[in-house]
Amino acid sequence: MLRQLGAAGLALSALGGCASTQIPDGDACGASALQRFVGRDFGSAIADGIARRTYGGLGEQAVRRSKRSVRTIRPGDTLVANYDPHRVNVSIDESNTITAIQCF
Repeated sequence: MLRQLGAAGLALSALGGCASTQIPDGDACGASALQRFVGRDFGSAIADGIARRTYGGLGEQAVRRSKRSVRTIRPGDTLVANYDPHRVNVSIDESNTITAIQCF
């Protein structure tokens, strides 16, 4: 009986290491404030607008140190599986229209 309890305790402690990490708020990158750009042509003015809204009043040095970044996803792009809740992902279609802006 004591052996069984010891084995059960060991199994439970091993499972404790499998606890999932908490996923941050779905809008950690501020994508909700950028939704007005969805459906618009992704030209340089829009790209600059997204960058300005993402980085706010941060200076150039602060932007480099910031956790936030902007990634453009074009059709056929291969994405690396490195989840970053602070990254703004701008998806565009073949006609250069913004189809989605999300944090991941």
